[in-house]
Amino acid sequence: MNTKADIKPVVVTRAESSDGPLSRELRSLGLRALLWPAVSVTSADLGPLTAALAAVSSFGWIVFASRHAVAAVLERLPTAPPGVRIAAVGQATAQVLRQRRWPVDLVPEEASAAARTEGGAGRISPGAGECAR
Repeated sequence: MNTKADIKPVVVTRAESSDGPLSRELRSLGLRALLWPAVSVTSADLGPLTAALAAVSSFGWIVFASRHAVAAVLERLPTAPPGVRIAAVGQATAQVLRQRRWPVDLVPEEASAAARTEGGAGRISPGAGECAR
């Protein structure tokens, strides 16, 4: 019989609080979550993003790789630009876009940089703009 001391912790590497969705789910399964965020989201120089969004009508595509990128862009561009196609790396990112009424034209089956290039290689033409990561 396993005791609490026998249960090894599960390390949660994404930034979330002890009551975040993954931590809660792990606890509901009787596991112990050890929070060790490997990535943090901080403010950056938004000049390049602002400049890119000023020229967004010339883009063929905008590729969003995270919900944080969605938040940064939609704070400055609340509606999808007409004629620009939208790709989301991962279903969670696509869901955030759809909740804000942005169309999502492409979501690779696998949420990774390799899948983004392989899955969209035939659909995203060379020279198309990527303004958020």
